[in-house]
Parts: sequence; structure tokens; C-alpha cells
Amino acid sequence: MDYLLLKTLLSAMLIVAASEVGRRTPLIGAFLASVPLISVMAMIWLYLDTRDPIRVAAFARDVLWLVIPSLLLFILVPALLERGGVSFSV
Repeated sequence: MDYLLLKTLLSAMLIVAASEVGRRTPLIGAFLASVPLISVMAMIWLYLDTRDPIRVAAFARDVLWLVIPSLLLFILVPALLERGGVSFSV
């Protein structure tokens, strides 16, 4: 249970850091978010949990294939936000 809590806290801290820094300096926040820290951390956690390098390799390959279509998100969201086509409310 302590291990799961550690993984959760470290992962959450990176996300919070990127969003908090992004509020002050969007470029640096974007840099933190764009660095593949989450993917690398997930590969580390996966390896530590399974000790299976083949599974980690498959995970890395799948992440690569899913990054390609996600690029569409990073093209559309700024364009739609600038045109007023998307609104976020909390």
C-alpha cells in the first residue's frame, strides 16, 4: 500500500507542478507537461511491478502510436479556444 501511495503522490506532484508553473509561465508549464516524464515514470513503475522488459517495450511502443493521434488535440484546442469554439467551466 505504501508503494501505491508513493506512485500516486509522485505522479500527482508532476501534474500539479506543470499546471501551477503553467499559470505563471505558460511556456515553462508546457515544457514540463511535454517532457515525457509521465511515460518514463509509468515505464519505471511497470518494470518494478512486473520485471518484464518485453511488457515495458510493448508499453513504450503503444505510447508512441498513441502520441501521433493525440497531436490533433494540441492543434485543435488552441485554435478552438482562440476562436471561442470551446469553453471550460468548473
